[in-house]
Amino acid sequence: MKNRSLGKLISAISRNGIKYIDSQLKPFNLGFGQFQILLEMEDGKKLTQMEIAQQVGLDKTTIARTIKKLESLDYIKRDQNKADSRAYEITLTNKGLIISKKIRKILKNYTEQLSHGITGNDKEKLLSSLETVLKNSINLQ
Repeated sequence: MKNRSLGKLISAISRNGIKYIDSQLKPFNLGFGQFQILLEMEDGKKLTQMEIAQQVGLDKTTIARTIKKLESLDYIKRDQNKADSRAYEITLTNKGLIISKKIRKILKNYTEQLSHGITGNDKEKLLSSLETVLKNSINLQ
């Protein structure tokens, strides 16, 4: 490939991944940014909005909107925190747990499709290189 650029490749992979995952999430009325919250809560966790915001790296306003949407879809429920009446504990509903397991399968399939044709040793080298690229990108901030 001519004019190979790491930034362009990563950007194209990211865009294509977002498109693919968005298309797979449509039947659940979810978008790309919303599924991450369900996966964070999958293990029966009770989290506050602030904890979710920190874990998924989104701001409080975005989290509040997303939580409202997930609650309207009956994927999560909010219960008032007994220790702090201003805070809510957020947990998955049974429906949310079922959807989160389906999302895990979608992501597993996506990962398998991305790495199709890459052998074990080459895959390990690729992952290691991408981890280095990620660290380097974080250091730029």
